[in-house]
Amino acid sequence: MFLVWFLFLQIPQDEIQFDYETTVPVHQFTVKVMKHNLPVKGLKKENFQLKENLLDIKLRHVESVYLPRTIEILVDLSSSHSDRLQRSIDLCRKIITNKEENDRLKISCFSSIYLEWSPFTTKPDVLLKSLSKLQERGSTAFYDAISHAMNSLAAEEGPKALIVIADGQDFMSKISPRNLKSQIKRIGIPILLVYSGSNPGKEANLLYEQYRFLKEITKISQGSWFLADDGYSSALDKRIKDLSFRYCIRYQPPDPDNTYIWRRRQLKVSNCAHCELFYTRGYRLLPIQDSPGP
Repeated sequence: MFLVWFLFLQIPQDEIQFDYETTVPVHQFTVKVMKHNLPVKGLKKENFQLKENLLDIKLRHVESVYLPRTIEILVDLSSSHSDRLQRSIDLCRKIITNKEENDRLKISCFSSIYLEWSPFTTKPDVLLKSLSKLQERGSTAFYDAISHAMNSLAAEEGPKALIVIADGQDFMSKISPRNLKSQIKRIGIPILLVYSGSNPGKEANLLYEQYRFLKEITKISQGSWFLADDGYSSALDKRIKDLSFRYCIRYQPPDPDNTYIWRRRQLKVSNCAHCELFYTRGYRLLPIQDSPGP
């Protein structure tokens, strides 16, 4: 009996194998962290604390990313800006030639009315061709043009900005400064204002009020102010690039099979006083589709 058992042990046995696979859902979202209207860089995974439906969530991975941008360039064609129009076109050309491959840009302009001069496109040749047709067109409805451009950008996805090249004068707009300010604050798209006018003294009354108002809306939009005399400065180039800076947060959501509940995220950042966070706070998981058979 012992000999039979010994011989049985010497016979090669098939190994027990488990033939299956499992899918662990990993969810991700991006967050923009801002402080004093500038992106906060250098944060690590340990800086972020996430709750979902009040449950503490362990983060799997955090990385810095640059997303494709959608940018509208609004050019002043009014008579008061005619002597600076060519410089504005040259600046537009540099912005276009320095854009990233997947950035979508659009050229628009204004005088007494707002005109969409090109569609949103990733193709530099289309944008550059449209620049060659810009010319002076008369009076100015600057605030109306900003309002139209904001509405145009609001319909787009991803990181967005409005680059404005203008002298700041407005004499024909129908929208009031108060309503424009409310619209800019509500939509939340940064304005990068390249100011080509002079710095009026307080005695200039209307021009000074317009100058002060432009400073104000640039600030509330979390944008930036540049002087046209500086040309395509490194500061403007850096600000355009920083528009798309985000942190990508990856984690495994709790109860991943439940695709019915509404999920609420609460994200905090440690060691970042006065920081503002912009991210999608609510979502619902989509069902995982079975892979098609062979």
